[in-house]
Amino acid sequence: MDMARYNITAGLLLLFAIAASTVSLTFCSVEEGLALVKLMTDWEMEFTSWIPNTDPCDGWENLICTGGHVTTLNLTKAGISGVLSEEIGVLSGLENLDLSGNDLRGPLPDSLKNCLNMRRLYLQDCNWDIPFPEVILSLQTLEHLDISGAKLSGSIPPEFYSMQSLKYVYLGNNKELTGNLEKFSLLSNLVNLSIWYLQFEEYVLPDKLSSLSKLQYLNCHDCNLHGGLPESYGELSELIEFNVRRNALTGGIPDSYKKLTNLKTL
Repeated sequence: MDMARYNITAGLLLLFAIAASTVSLTFCSVEEGLALVKLMTDWEMEFTSWIPNTDPCDGWENLICTGGHVTTLNLTKAGISGVLSEEIGVLSGLENLDLSGNDLRGPLPDSLKNCLNMRRLYLQDCNWDIPFPEVILSLQTLEHLDISGAKLSGSIPPEFYSMQSLKYVYLGNNKELTGNLEKFSLLSNLVNLSIWYLQFEEYVLPDKLSSLSKLQYLNCHDCNLHGGLPESYGELSELIEFNVRRNALTGGIPDSYKKLTNLKTL
């Protein structure tokens, strides 16, 4: 450890030790403060408000604290590059993490599974270049997942389709990633499913997706789909947008779709 980094760490330890001796919950915990400094130095971030020897929960931009714990970390398009270190798991109170639009590479650290309250995870438009990260399967409170355009490969694990907390899923533009269209029907709380430019085990729209009674947006353009539009999708009463452009679908629009009074785009 170089002297500058030693001084930063020592100063933060002193600051957080003082904070911990008070009854105030506005101070960031010692461990989380040091984890943020590690991320800052690893990524060479230059946020003007991220000042060493100050409390991250007192004015550091791009994060939100609740009860002395970091609950939101928004680093979208922050110009960072490299890997996501294990230190992210120290921020176990994270509910919202946005790392989108950065030059980040894989793998995702196993420590991410410590973030048991994670609800929103945005990892899109990075250069992860990895198989589908199985650590995501540990995040059983996850509602929003965007990992589109992330250079994922391989197959979506079967366990993914049992993550009942998921409402908004964006997996599109991962040309080497293979999914099972029919199994998405198991995600019964889905509101938005964006799976364009993916590979599939079968390239036919399955009837079972009609069971997604809360679905409002279904985006599967550029997926080499063939066959016809399922008659059963007329039961998707909440559907607002159904994007199947640039596929090899045949036949017309089923009469049942006249019941889709909320549908704006087809």
